[in-house]
Amino acid sequence: MVPLVVVKATLATLATLATSCPEEHTTFTILTGFVFRDPEAILTTKPGVLELGTCLSSCRLLPACRSVNYETGLCVTFSTSAKDRPGSLATSEFPVFTMYGERTCLQGACARPWSFELVPSSSLSSHTRESLPSSSSSHCMEACLASPHFTCRSATYQPSTGTCSLSEVDRHSLADVEGGRAGWASGVQDSIYLESNCVQDVRAKLCDFRPVSGKILKTVDSVHQQVSSLRACQELCLNADYRCHSFDWGETGEGVCRLSHQSSSSLGSVAQPYLAIPSAVTHEMAACFNVSVSCTGEGMVAQVRTSRLFSGRVYSRARPHSCAVDVQDSLDFHLHIGYRSGRAGKFSS
Repeated sequence: MVPLVVVKATLATLATLATSCPEEHTTFTILTGFVFRDPEAILTTKPGVLELGTCLSSCRLLPACRSVNYETGLCVTFSTSAKDRPGSLATSEFPVFTMYGERTCLQGACARPWSFELVPSSSLSSHTRESLPSSSSSHCMEACLASPHFTCRSATYQPSTGTCSLSEVDRHSLADVEGGRAGWASGVQDSIYLESNCVQDVRAKLCDFRPVSGKILKTVDSVHQQVSSLRACQELCLNADYRCHSFDWGETGEGVCRLSHQSSSSLGSVAQPYLAIPSAVTHEMAACFNVSVSCTGEGMVAQVRTSRLFSGRVYSRARPHSCAVDVQDSLDFHLHIGYRSGRAGKFSS
């Protein structure tokens, strides 16, 4: 269970949403596994809401709305937030878990339903590309959004030192690193992990999903009905307006496709997030590869981008020994292929 004192401190640092906040800067931050309790501040209670984005949009359209609670099939909007009343935020109870969304103002916010997910008492200390002073977690998020030199996927903010550490990796891109998620730590009191939902992930036909048997998520981000096939459900995940990392199809009804930005890589801080069903299968994104080829006078250059840190060898199939490159924990790498070296490349990890 995440200490609530850290959650309260986290939310207190977010920029106060003023009525003068430009529409393009108005966005949401979310916390998974938390629920806001303030009955007198409830604006609307809407059953049958099957998308987190729809719930957040309903709050955006209400001038008085400051926060929401969402679980699959229920959206509750509030005129106050944990920023105003930190004592009203608590870890969500069984049998489901709730996602708490808070309206805020961030320069550079993207047009997606939310801009960042906050994980209190957690940090990603490895793979830091840049550290800078920051007066609040909102300023740290803005620095991540505005990073000019690399794609910032996450940041770690330490309130006591005012340090903001930006990284090009996140919980998902670290998932397959040998030895576990090196550098990831939970239970760190003075640390707030901030994961961006604004990143344009690698999305291509070269995407692998791995089946995880025996469980499905209790709460998901969106539910689509009358989806014709598993492949069609996977395509909905790949084209979602958020960073979708898992889905299930046909497990809660015929043709029902459920999508989530969560996976087993990101749910370590949530108590019992899955419903155990022996026959059920959840499909989690393993990795995506995007390969582009350019030509020079001496040969071709295959530029490879991947969604997860890759370690291994990339080589030309025709000349695996002389036309190869060794890659160590990288999301972006390239292979030079001479015109006589062979036309195809291959990955080996």
